[in-house]
Amino acid sequence: MFHTFFIQPIFNLLIFIYNLLPVKDIGIATIILVILIRLIIFPFFKKSFVVQKRMSEISPQIKEVQQKYKKDLKKQAEELQKLYKKHKINPSHTFLLFFVQIPIIIALYKVFLSGFSQEILQKEVYSFIKAPQDVNTLFIGVLNLSQKNLLFAMFVATVQFFQTKFNSKNIPQQKNFSSEREKKIFEFSQMFQKQMNFFMPLFTFFILSTLPSIIGLYWLTTNLFSFLEYFVVKKIYKKEELRTKN
Repeated sequence: MFHTFFIQPIFNLLIFIYNLLPVKDIGIATIILVILIRLIIFPFFKKSFVVQKRMSEISPQIKEVQQKYKKDLKKQAEELQKLYKKHKINPSHTFLLFFVQIPIIIALYKVFLSGFSQEILQKEVYSFIKAPQDVNTLFIGVLNLSQKNLLFAMFVATVQFFQTKFNSKNIPQQKNFSSEREKKIFEFSQMFQKQMNFFMPLFTFFILSTLPSIIGLYWLTTNLFSFLEYFVVKKIYKKEELRTKN
């Protein structure tokens, strides 16, 4: 069922895009596919951003409620719900983007990993879509996307390192702590975040260095487009907030 509703439709959309290109290049088709998918899930990205932004803005009030009703968890939950309702926040939206992306990421991974042999094309391409005789896997005439490439994997990992570093800088920094324990927890989370800033790019390099470069191209396009999305959504959010205040 997952193959029928996710993997095969994404594979056919990729082939459809490939067929439309004046210059046949599966790398360019992959970039267009990723952008289309990111545009489709953009509303979820925007909702997640807005919720995180508003949650950070009312974090002092959240802490106040948690502190006030720390011995009455039921009352704490009720008061937090009232606070979220007042500020029009649905905390579940922060997880919505994650759950929407999971099946898409798995499907894309399966599509790229399966390759584009004639056997796969004949088996997976819908009857109303023309199956190409041969799929050009040489991206812009330089990078063979059907093979692993250590230099390209290193490049993708480097881009992820700078993006992760940028994301960590945009996390609100807490300055006031209600207890020494809370301060230690915060310091530990900061230390953990710094370690992850280095670990994740290394992990990315390790994974991509063993896989076809087309997966690295997907990874790179997703990271760069999500980086762009951040600035677009931030600008939209500021405009909506100004409109609301006026």
